[in-house]
Amino acid sequence: MLRVAENGIYSSLDRINQDYAQRTIKDLLSVAGSPSYRGAAAVHVLARLGAIVLPEIKKEIYRSPVGFRSVRVLGRMLLRVKLRGEGRSAEGACALNDNELLRELEKLLLAIDERPPLDPYPARSFYIEALRWAPNEWDWVSGSLIKRALSVGRPVRERVYAALVALQRGDKNIGRVISSFQQEGRDTGEDGLVYASAVLQLVGTGERVNGWLDQNGQVPTTGLKEWPPTRSEADHVNQALDKIDQFDNKELPTSVRDGTKTLLTEALLTLDGTRRRRACDVLVDAQVAGPATLAVSELLDLRDGKPHPPRWLQEHAAFVVGYLQQHDAIPALTRVVTRSGAYDPTVVHAAAWGIGDICGHGGLCKTQFRIVGGRLFGKLATRCIK
Repeated sequence: MLRVAENGIYSSLDRINQDYAQRTIKDLLSVAGSPSYRGAAAVHVLARLGAIVLPEIKKEIYRSPVGFRSVRVLGRMLLRVKLRGEGRSAEGACALNDNELLRELEKLLLAIDERPPLDPYPARSFYIEALRWAPNEWDWVSGSLIKRALSVGRPVRERVYAALVALQRGDKNIGRVISSFQQEGRDTGEDGLVYASAVLQLVGTGERVNGWLDQNGQVPTTGLKEWPPTRSEADHVNQALDKIDQFDNKELPTSVRDGTKTLLTEALLTLDGTRRRRACDVLVDAQVAGPATLAVSELLDLRDGKPHPPRWLQEHAAFVVGYLQQHDAIPALTRVVTRSGAYDPTVVHAAAWGIGDICGHGGLCKTQFRIVGGRLFGKLATRCIK
């Protein structure tokens, strides 16, 4: 007979039930490793199971080619513990004894910090997201976040997200990170670091993390505000948002256009990787991902004579277009990876992953997948060798 202890850990399990449970957990981890929003339900179920899934996650992280996505489950577990501790969970305040679970999670996250799993797309920042919900008592977390933010070899998207989480956790070293971002941005021309340093400075003084919006958190009727001051990102995103108003009422009802614009703005301009994915998830759930995809694709159109968005904004746009998983995105993403020299390799990487996610989950026919995939492989191999 299967008995479950108060803290969600199996206290007694016969052999048959144990094998069945392991197979179920493996199946759930397989779904949780699926692209974009489709694995969210499996992640939630696995997090509810608690410590019973941790042995399988340990194996999955280092053995599976998409094991890095399993880290999302650890982050969701920590978030659930945090909500229970604050009394904001439907389970009630501290309804479960989480001490043992937290000990196991901390050991696993420390192991990942010392020996990171193979992660072909570290910019998605699943590990940083997990540390975001870590208890304040884990004094090593701040050091890990600062180290990741200052690691020159890491993706800019991951570094700026780590810096934002460190700031939100009250780390006193954030000033050093901001100065480092400013200096490195000037030396290397990486505008994403300069933008992040300006945002972090403003947030550190108490300003909202989405200062482009009005006080009600909506896109102003006159368009996004220039925030941080003197930055040009709002102008580029405003051009993409203008596309939203060009759809007829059947394609995109007037009643949802303002909300669509607000979510797209969050997805494109935020430093917060979690907010970016959540904004995209809402766009999909609201059935407006199609128009949103076509609007964001505008930022990937680098025709001559047209002002080009900064590299980091192109990368965000490529990620968002791929994450929304609309077949209409294939031409725009394919153009990114097949136009030699027009795009930065980080943008090409995000676009390639986007096409893989769409082809792998969208029912794309095998012939079309081979055509698109063959072109991508040849182009990416050439760019990587260079």
